[in-house]
Amino acid sequence: MTDQNLAKDLLQYTEWSGSRADLLALIERLEKAEPRARMLQSKKAPYALLPINARRIQWFITKGMMPKPLGHKYGYMHLVYYWASIVARKREKLPFDQIQGLSNAINLDIAQNYIGKNSALLGLMKANEANEQNYSDAPFQEQSKMLQSLGREEGRPLRSELLRFAITPWCHVTINKNQKCRIDPASIDILTKAFKNSLEQILEENANG
Repeated sequence: MTDQNLAKDLLQYTEWSGSRADLLALIERLEKAEPRARMLQSKKAPYALLPINARRIQWFITKGMMPKPLGHKYGYMHLVYYWASIVARKREKLPFDQIQGLSNAINLDIAQNYIGKNSALLGLMKANEANEQNYSDAPFQEQSKMLQSLGREEGRPLRSELLRFAITPWCHVTINKNQKCRIDPASIDILTKAFKNSLEQILEENANG
């Protein structure tokens, strides 16, 4: 399976978002680029190729191999976790019941790298599980409680990639890259109003000395 080609193709869609129908159409297009390498295949002769369908998407979400949509929106992370699941099945011959909960077991960066590299998915999942366990054991329990008191519900630091918009040399706005598919016309309106209100508060504070 030419996973490196797939990994490169996916990088074209880091800014992509759409409906479930759009997601199906995109996956279908990517499958057709290398059908035998990218499509699932029947276990019995004549080993027919099994293209993407809506039922598979729902099943992957139900089993936690893909994250749930953000409202009705899908984005790059859904593509990555879908293909990580497919690669695990085709390259490593893993049954899907061994990778249930994949989207919660490894972060987006790890899933993305897994697709293009000859690494063992179960090893990645176990390593992440061990890391999670470390934060539930002493001496991390106290640290976890402190982080939770500061609003970090997970009780541990999370890695994230940020998109930073340098609007002016002195005004920068950042967005969590993994959550960019949340952006739609309604959220843009809400965010801009909230930002405007915050700036007006600063202006009022400056005026009051």
